[in-house]
Amino acid sequence: MANGMSSAARKLAVVNDARPAAPSGVPRAGEETGLERPVGCREAARFLGCHHKTVERGLRSGAIPVGHPFNNGRRRIWRVYLSELDAWLRSREATACRPGAR
Repeated sequence: MANGMSSAARKLAVVNDARPAAPSGVPRAGEETGLERPVGCREAARFLGCHHKTVERGLRSGAIPVGHPFNNGRRRIWRVYLSELDAWLRSREATACRPGAR
């Protein structure tokens, strides 16, 4: 370690320096784009405070209407935008069936 860097760190620095610059306005992979990324059922369940299977059942049945299904050939994968989920939760009104809802 001549300059305080391990050989692996030097190799990584060389690789990072050798990466071509992205065209103006095009973010590299891993850079923040300012756009919201969809999340899976587990993250949506953390947001709602319930189990991820409850979220999956709600998305499949339509009880949670803000999901976006993706089919990977074998099974359906659901993605949800947390902003849409939050807006849907806030839009629910109290009814005779759901007196505690906002």
